[in-house]
Amino acid sequence: MIVLTAYGQLQEDGVEMFLEASHENKAKAQAEAGCEKFDYYLSAEEPLKFVFVEEWASMEHLEAHFATEHFARFMASMQECLAAPPDIRIFDATLRP
Repeated sequence: MIVLTAYGQLQEDGVEMFLEASHENKAKAQAEAGCEKFDYYLSAEEPLKFVFVEEWASMEHLEAHFATEHFARFMASMQECLAAPPDIRIFDATLRP
């Protein structure tokens, strides 16, 4: 399983655009092959900070997600509402019983 986390900071006027773009991206991603979990959160303490937590069956599935038209639209929206580049981490994880 592949786990992606993305931490970031929004511009003060970017929250609405972030939520709209993230909602669309999540809805489309969850319908993709290999998407096992997909969530994003805004911090309760610092409402301009966010995190994405995604789980994919394989790196190939995640790369296919990155190649979709809806992900390209999402990234274009992020360019407009982010205060700085996000910290994106991708892990190869193994579930243990």
